[in-house]
Amino acid sequence: APVILGCSALYYLMAAPLRISAVAPTSGPAAAALVACSFLGFGIAALGDTIKTYVKAKEGKGYLVTSGPFRYLRHPNYTGELFGWTASALLGALVA
Repeated sequence: APVILGCSALYYLMAAPLRISAVAPTSGPAAAALVACSFLGFGIAALGDTIKTYVKAKEGKGYLVTSGPFRYLRHPNYTGELFGWTASALLGALVA
């Protein structure tokens, strides 16, 4: 339970810039688009992790995953994280 609570707190704090920027008074269409891009990026990363975990458990540790986002991206986790954090940084710069 302490590990789960610690991870939950970490992710809550990591998403704080998005939550704050989304309700900032200077928010507009550009800010909304960047929030959506950030969540999309992190969603791709999470989906990649979920599919990889499922396929590796079913097919074996050494199996090369080529379904889901892996069909288009070799590393959806890294690509999604890069996309999400870049959008988050741009959002912070826009709102600041």
